[in-house]
Amino acid sequence: MHRFVYMRWAKERPKQRYNLASSSVSPYKLSWLPITIDDLEINGPNDDGYPLLLEAIAQRYGVPPECVLTTQGASLANHLVCAALLQPGDEVIVEKPTYEALLDLPLLFRAKVKRLLRRFPEGYRVDGDDLRRLLTEKTKLIFLTNLHNPSGALLSSEELQEIGELAEKVGAKVAVDEIYLESLYDARPPTAFSLGPQFITTSSLTKAYGMGGLRCGWILAEPKLVQRIKHLNDLYGVSGVFVGEVISTLVFSQLDEIAAYHRQYLLPNFQRVQEFIGSQEILSCVVPPGGIIFFPRIEDSFDGWALGRILEENYQTSIVPGGFFESPQHFRLACGIQPEDLDNGLRNLGDALREMRGGRGINPRRRLS
Repeated sequence: MHRFVYMRWAKERPKQRYNLASSSVSPYKLSWLPITIDDLEINGPNDDGYPLLLEAIAQRYGVPPECVLTTQGASLANHLVCAALLQPGDEVIVEKPTYEALLDLPLLFRAKVKRLLRRFPEGYRVDGDDLRRLLTEKTKLIFLTNLHNPSGALLSSEELQEIGELAEKVGAKVAVDEIYLESLYDARPPTAFSLGPQFITTSSLTKAYGMGGLRCGWILAEPKLVQRIKHLNDLYGVSGVFVGEVISTLVFSQLDEIAAYHRQYLLPNFQRVQEFIGSQEILSCVVPPGGIIFFPRIEDSFDGWALGRILEENYQTSIVPGGFFESPQHFRLACGIQPEDLDNGLRNLGDALREMRGGRGINPRRRLS
């Protein structure tokens, strides 16, 4: 298994003034929640998750509580799904391009990985014929993201239904990481788990709600699989942080208000990035239906690594080079930061693109405003 280099880069790279590499909305503050110290306790009943939190998640997604398991973030949720389903030699189909961890996890369990291409010219859709050719009796899991990470492309319920029917024919499960789907807020379609028992979905409060510090993640799966994952979790997280689960329960009761706060700046930001990309002759992009992330392609054989270096060295601005997502000619650009920072970051990005192409009229400098 190769090293999970993206997360090391994300944690250890020098922080820049304008963070267009951010993968989530702006942080939401504890002081904005209607909570007091009297509402909190360090210890409480959460051996397999705080019951009130399990009920809150179940109610939001219209599923029975026995289909819900809380985890310490979506990363652990995805890990537990693989741990519960995979044996050495099993076949796993992972989309390409993908978030690096989803490729590494099956390898950790010594599974054989096959790649399902999601092509830029086709809008990163999943081709059913491609999937059909990859499936065998050894296929145990198909791993997807929706919204697609890194492009933000949406798989419709009809497309997911077709994928589920193909998986069912060989006895495979379909795991869908829906962490970015939450960022569609009131336009969010139903969870893929609602399409049938062959589906498993994972998500968290991190990306769309600015609650990364709570590490509140969850899995939706059929009850037998939830029970199996519970026993595996005894080897990993054991149980969550009780005070965090109490706060997370309150967050679910306030989720519409929290979404409204983020939506009021995220929707204009999304439009601003879309307009910026459209104004750049050197960029082309599959525009997602909404959310936080874009994945533009740089034309003329330039690459995201070079652009990232110019932005960091001369403009105090960061993007995510597409090489982390198996797409060196692309870069991931996020719009979840505050509007003034986004405007300055996009201005710097435009200057860096011109500088990369030859520097006509651009005097390299460290831009701080």
